[in-house]
Parts: sequence; structure tokens; C-alpha cells
Amino acid sequence: MSEYMCMQNTQDVVRLDEVVGFPVSKKVLIVYAHQNSGSFNSAAKDTAVEVLTAKGCTVEVSDLYAMKFKATATAEDITGKVKNADHFCYGEETKLAWEAGKLTADITEEQRKLTEADLVIFQFPMYWFTVPAIMKGWMDRVLTLGFAFTHEKRYSQGIFKDKKAMLSFTTGSQESMFSANGINGDMNVTLWPLQVLAPQIFWAPSHVLSEARGTMLEGWCTRMQGLLGENSLAFTPLDCFDGEKGYQLKPEVHEKHAAKEFGLTVGIHLGKALPPNNQMKAGSSGSFNSAAKDAAVEVLTAKGCTVEVSDLYAMKFKATATAEDITGKVKNADHFCYGEETKLAWEAGKLTADITEEQRKLTEADLVIFQFPMYWFTVPAIMKGWMDRVLTLGFAFTHEKRYSQGIFKDKKAMLSFTTGSQESMFSANGINGDMNVTLWPLQNGILHYCGFQVLAPQIFWAPSHVPSEARGTMLESWCTRMQGLLGENSLAFTPLDCFDGEKGYQLKPEVHEKHAAKEFGLTVGIHLGKALPPNNQMKAGSSGSFNSAAIDAAVEVLTAKGCTVEVSDLYAMKFKATATAEDITGKVKNADHFCYGEETKLAWEAGKLTADITEEQRKLTEADLVIFQFPMYWFTVPAIMKGWMDRVLTLGFAFTHEKRYSQGIFKDKKAMLSFTTGSQESMFSANGINGDMNVTLWPLQNGILHYCGFQVLAPQIFWAPSHVPSEARGTMLESWRTRMQGLLGENPLAFTPLDCFDGEKGYQLKPEVHEKHAAKEFGLTVGIHLGKALPPNNQMKAGV
Repeated sequence: MSEYMCMQNTQDVVRLDEVVGFPVSKKVLIVYAHQNSGSFNSAAKDTAVEVLTAKGCTVEVSDLYAMKFKATATAEDITGKVKNADHFCYGEETKLAWEAGKLTADITEEQRKLTEADLVIFQFPMYWFTVPAIMKGWMDRVLTLGFAFTHEKRYSQGIFKDKKAMLSFTTGSQESMFSANGINGDMNVTLWPLQVLAPQIFWAPSHVLSEARGTMLEGWCTRMQGLLGENSLAFTPLDCFDGEKGYQLKPEVHEKHAAKEFGLTVGIHLGKALPPNNQMKAGSSGSFNSAAKDAAVEVLTAKGCTVEVSDLYAMKFKATATAEDITGKVKNADHFCYGEETKLAWEAGKLTADITEEQRKLTEADLVIFQFPMYWFTVPAIMKGWMDRVLTLGFAFTHEKRYSQGIFKDKKAMLSFTTGSQESMFSANGINGDMNVTLWPLQNGILHYCGFQVLAPQIFWAPSHVPSEARGTMLESWCTRMQGLLGENSLAFTPLDCFDGEKGYQLKPEVHEKHAAKEFGLTVGIHLGKALPPNNQMKAGSSGSFNSAAIDAAVEVLTAKGCTVEVSDLYAMKFKATATAEDITGKVKNADHFCYGEETKLAWEAGKLTADITEEQRKLTEADLVIFQFPMYWFTVPAIMKGWMDRVLTLGFAFTHEKRYSQGIFKDKKAMLSFTTGSQESMFSANGINGDMNVTLWPLQNGILHYCGFQVLAPQIFWAPSHVPSEARGTMLESWRTRMQGLLGENPLAFTPLDCFDGEKGYQLKPEVHEKHAAKEFGLTVGIHLGKALPPNNQMKAGV
């Protein structure tokens, strides 16, 4: 099994819902997708048939390649007249056909098998992180609306709730590469769109000795002895969601899980870290997609682009990857390996004309747009077939040329698709799970794997469920976006050189260590067991974190207001956090009794500070406003930002004994903190477990910013963005954008002026000032509180 056949996208199959206490004498359906009878998948299928039959089960096998099962869902699947030929909707039309007994014989026969089965096993090689196109076609065509699901009967209340199902598949990559810090990302994320009983995964059988493959099959045999009695994987029941509120998790369910370390499931993760092993252990011409495609052709052509369209249904593009894709003789017919054989055929110019033509188009393209309706949480089978057959080994990727070093690294690609569900249902606490998770196998496992710079997806949320005016607005938005589409930044993925190829493509220790203290994982798949970075697969131009989105918003708004904005991205700069003698380029005055403050003062005066410090001091000197954007770590700034403060705000440059606080060097500049918390606002109150946020902020705002003389603006606090739905995070950013419209005109926070203190008496409050406030209810500030109650919101709101 080549890597091609096993390393690609996993988007939407069926899962094993409940596999508890099955007695014998049950019926089992094996849906099998491999073209080679000598393959490991064939051996796994044969083993299942043998063992389950011996246990008294009746086993039927749907050998899709042998059956030449049609993979594309078209109007030809209906034997009678359709209701609306001009605006053909496959889901609605096949529902009517199913009710009227007008589906084609191949679909009807598979539906019969499925109806009679107690357990369904899907046996396949993983192609592009998901099932092969022919199996996806089985799902698209057999699991029709009405027969397999309805709006009322789905998920835990679904039509097949008394049946069990599972995935059994081979991979082309070893297990370590599918971990939370492996190059392919967490297999649990990959499996989310597909599954139900725990999967049977045969890790890279083509890369191990025959004895090891035999051991794999023995393990499968052993498991099948108790397979029908296994517990199923855990999913969130349908009644945990409020259908009247966009199928969001009910408040009482959300509250119940608020304090838990992990989300409920891989998809319903609530912005938390994913529950470990949650998924591993116990078209028509009148469609909206056609209109979106036509709009793209029109706008991009008008912008001077040459646009080619591969209309897969009109072309009757063959969806199944078979030996017939090779025009000459294959190297090994007895043990046919599609990936290796098509590589040789591509090198020899022996691929079929349809594949060669698509590869020509792809070679010439600068941008590729995949336009489709989302079927079963992924692309339709006919498009999956295009990916399976066109993106061949050698042409689209090699072991050396993939991911950020991939063959197509100078090209851009994007997904543009419609959904059948509204946006809220694809959120971190929506019933379908986080769309970022759903998109990972497609955008990372196929597009990024081939090297494409992946643009943010264009998602048309449930166009069939909104008025025509709303659909028109969707298309207008798409047209507007296309005006600048080619100049957009791409989504963020972890570079290939961050992984150690000699150690199973695990994240290098230094990269792992660098991100150890960060709030979120690197990407949706490379999540390091942390909460997923918000919108990592949905929005470009940021590292994926909420803090990055906040800084991007600041740059955008302030630039639009005519400001010149410079950003010191400390992690990207690999800014040195420790204040040491190495910060001085010349000799120090007293090496034996080194005093950082005094020595850097002398170095600053002599122009002997290192270039990184000097550059930051230049930026600070020229700035009128300084915004510190960060996630709050241990109740303060992260170490790297504290290092910036320690090294840049040097004695002499940022303060002196005479010039500090209200008389400080930067008294004509403004500064502010903008940060995220990991805890909700209530936990940072006067009776909350973390204590009053005003107290927490005092050392930063008074002891650093105000000490240097800055006029300190009220902080911008994003309360626990990782624990709220994406809509709430969007609202937070909108509030920040609104505030920035008048940010430079805001009044600063109140601090006690320096001249209120007596320098000759240890900088104590002067008696007359103390006396003036003696009868007042509150102290002057949070720190200068005079033993009284703290003035409310003194470090949170201006004018207090």
C-alpha cells in the first residue's frame, strides 16, 4: 500500500454507534473497497468473513470495485421522472424516488443489505485522509434522505440507532505520524467526520515485514471474537442540543462540562483540549454551486485571468481509481499498488487521457478553486475521485516534496462549498462539531499535503434554507472577495522542517518546547493536546490564535485610520527573553559585580546595546501609542514579553530616578494592555477564585507602564475566548474594532501623581494628601489604598 493510498483526507463516513452485547446469529455487511485481491485490505476482509461466519453470523460483502459500483450521485440514479429537472436537488429527488420505489437497482440492493445488517464494517485503504472515492460514492448514493436519515431522525436518534458500524482500514504512514504532534495531525481529528465502534487501524502494512502484517491480522482475528459485544465510541446525544437555537449545546449541558479539562468529543470540543482517543477507543446547472462557479468565472475573467472549468458531472469524470487508469502494462499485476503503478505510468506518459488533461490544467493553474456541495462532511465522490486519480504520486507529491515543501508550493488552492446545515450547527458546541475540524483532512491532508498555499474557504451556509435575497447577498460577498482573492494570505500550517523525519515525523523537541506555554495548539491537527486555535482552518493571516486575530484587527483598523503601525512579533522574531551581559556589545564597567541596570544605562549612552534592543527602542521612541497584545500566563505577561520589558525599558532610556511615574520619560505617549484570559470574567472578581482583576493588573499597569510615564489606557480584556462559541469570539473582535475607532482620544486610567509623595520621607503620601482622603470611602488607587476598600475598577476603567 503506497503512502498515496493512505495519507489523504478523511472527511465523512459512518461510525459505529452502539456495539454492546450483540448475540450471535446476526447479519454483517462488509462494504469493501480495494481493487487488488492480493492486498492487505483483501486479507483483512477475508479474515473478517471467516471469523464472523465461524461465530454464526451471516456475512454479505459488497465488493465495490468488483461490482463496478457507480460512484457519482446523479439524476440517473432515479428510474422515473424527477420532480424538478430544472433545479435538480439530489437529496430531495432521491427521497421521493426512494418513497416511490424508483431508485436504481444497485442502490436498492445496497439499501436492502444495509436494512438487514446488524453490523456494518467499512474495509478500505485510506486515500487522502478519508475513504476512496468509490466508497464515498456508496455513501452518497445509498445513504439517501428518507432511507438513512431525516431532519428528525439523525445522530443519537437516527434511523440506524439499533445498528452498529465501524471502520477498518490501512494507512500509508506509521502511527506516530498521526499523533497530536505528528506531521499528519491527530488521527482522532481525521476520523471525526467518519465514524462509531472504535476503528481497526492497520498502520502502514506496506512498510513492515510480512511477519508484522501477520501479527496485525492476528490482532484483528482476536478482536473480532468479542467485536459484537464492544462498547461504542462516545458521542453527544441529540437531546443535548437546542433545536430552536441553532442546535447549540443546551446551557445546562454546557455548564455541566464547563470545568472539565476536555471537550465533550473531538468535534464538540467547547474550545477545550480534545478528549484523548475520543475517536479511537471505547450537482445541477440550476444549483447555488453552479451560480457560485459562474460568478467566479465572470469576476476572475474580468480581472484578466484565464479561467478553465472542469465540470466533473458534465465530463462524466470517472471517480474510481483502478488499473484501467494506466494505458500500458503494469509492473506488478498480481500485487497491484495504485500509487506506485500510476507513478511509473505518469513518468512513462501512460496515464489515461482524462487524467493527463486534468494534470495539464493543474500544472498551468496559479489558483485552483474546488466548488462543491458538502456531502457527508466532505467533497462528493466524483470530486474525491478527481483527487484520487489526478493527484498522483510523482506528479502531485513525493516523500521528499510534500506539505510546506510540496510540489505545488507556488500555487494557491481553496475550497468553496455549500452546506445543508446553518453555521451555528458547525461550531465548537454545535451538533455537527467545529467546521475547523471537519476541514482539516481536506485542507491539510490533500491541499497542503501537495504543497498548495491554502486560502481560507468560502462557505455558503445552508443556501437552500434562506430566502433568495440572502442567497444573492452570499454571491455578492463572494464576488467582492474575488476582487482581492489572489492577494490573500494563506492559512497557517506547521512547516515540514518542524518535524523530525528520523523520528517518525514527530514535532522536534525545540518546536514543542517553544509552544509548551502557549494557550492553543499549533493547528487543528497538530494541537499538542491543547485547545484548538480558533478558526485555524477558516481564516488566514494569523497564527490561528485569538491574540493573533486581535493584533490583526488592530493593524487593519488603525492603518485604515491613517496610523503607521509596526508590529514586534516576539515569537516570530525569536526575541531573547533573558536580560544578560550579552545585551552589551562592548566591555562592561564591572564584570565582577555586574549590575544589569547600571551597565545597560552606560551601554545605551554609548550606543553599545545589541541590535535587537536598539531596534525595539527605536520603535518605542517613534510610537505615540503602544499596545501590548498577549495571552495572560500565570496572572501576568508571558516570559518572552516580560523579557522585552526587562531588556528594552532600560535605565536612562525608559526611566531615571527623577523621571518616572507621572513625570516619566514617556509621559507624552499612551500605552495599554490587550490580552486574553483562560478564565471567565466572574473568576477574576473580588469574590472570584482568581481574585480581583484590578489587583492583578496593578503591577503591570502601575509598576511598568505608569512607572515609565505612559498614560495608561484601560485594558482590552478578552475573557476566556477559548471557552466560548466562535460567534462570541467574533463579537469580542467586533467590540475591539469599534473601540479602536476612538482609542487615541480616550482618557487614561487614574494614578496618584508623583508630587503627592514626599521624596525625603521614603516617598510616602504627603500628610495633606492623606488628610484630604481620610473621610473618603475608598483608597486613592488599588495600590495606594490607605487601608480602605479598593476603588472599584480603578485599573479597568478610565476616570475612576
